[in-house]
Amino acid sequence: MDLISIRFKIFQYSKNANFYFGDFNLHHPFWGGKTSTPKSEEFLDWLNQSHFSILNTSTPTHITHNFTSSVIDLTLCSAALLNEVYCYVSDCTFESDHLPIVVSWSKLTNATKYLKTIYWNPILRDSNNFLQSIADPTVEIVTEKFRTL
Repeated sequence: MDLISIRFKIFQYSKNANFYFGDFNLHHPFWGGKTSTPKSEEFLDWLNQSHFSILNTSTPTHITHNFTSSVIDLTLCSAALLNEVYCYVSDCTFESDHLPIVVSWSKLTNATKYLKTIYWNPILRDSNNFLQSIADPTVEIVTEKFRTL
């Protein structure tokens, strides 16, 4: 069973109000892609028969190093929630090639909202330096070090 089939099975049995977010890595014109694949066609067929709605617009969610863009990060919600949510793609990359998708749900209007920035480059640099500095890294040594980064 491939990953798409597993996702379909999970969604099929989810009857509550749900949100699903992820890098589905599926291209399709329906959500802003330039092309489609058999897997994305299969996913769209499933989506049309499900109780889920896609929140994405054609705004790109992935930008490669040569600045081509695509919509491969998808956000789904139960159809019953569709009129209660607002969704947009943030223009802050957080040092990633994926752009964050921000979803506001009207039932959480009084909740504290913030976006946390994680600067990955220093973490990766320090991690790499640490791993190169020890001759025989064990899980315990690595775990303890990464707790302090």
